[in-house]
Amino acid sequence: MKEQDRNNYSGQFDLNYLLKKFQFKNSLRVFQNKSNESPWGSFSEYVSMNPYWTPYDQNGQVKQMLEDFYITNENSRYRYLQTNPVYDVSLHSVNRSQYFGVSNNFQMRYTIVPAFYMETNFSLNKQNASRDQFYSAQDSRFTNVTDVAQRGSYTVRNENSFNYESLTTANLNLISGKHQFFSNLGFNFSSNSSNYYR
Repeated sequence: MKEQDRNNYSGQFDLNYLLKKFQFKNSLRVFQNKSNESPWGSFSEYVSMNPYWTPYDQNGQVKQMLEDFYITNENSRYRYLQTNPVYDVSLHSVNRSQYFGVSNNFQMRYTIVPAFYMETNFSLNKQNASRDQFYSAQDSRFTNVTDVAQRGSYTVRNENSFNYESLTTANLNLISGKHQFFSNLGFNFSSNSSNYYR
């Protein structure tokens, strides 16, 4: 839809280094996303509307309602309202979000002899995300809210996460004729944390 955009950025750097019996690998990735939701609403909303409705009055001003009248019968009377999404655009609502993250993976291998090596892997991930939403008290989503104090909203949401994990293994692989013996011993530790507030 109009005025909707999403921008993604990312970059990655890989390193591979050999030093005698040591092998080092590292992969660093940085990524970011920024998005703005369209203030014009959804396309399906316009498709379902009466094609004879006009969002502007005879003076060229944006109408708050496309339809506003009462329907009565013998037993009841109710008000029919059809909001104008174009009017909501003029209220300068905000609905945007973004996140930024860093991911790093490190690996080191030490080959003691061809049949025996030790390997360590360490990964680290950090991400920050936020969302910002503002809707005016005159926005159509509050049309049926009778309490004026309950109209309008502003929401800010922030979320941060951080985690890491390490795995170290010792690997033995022996081959003798038609026989093969493989053994693996390892240990790992990890941590995850996140916080959220609005």
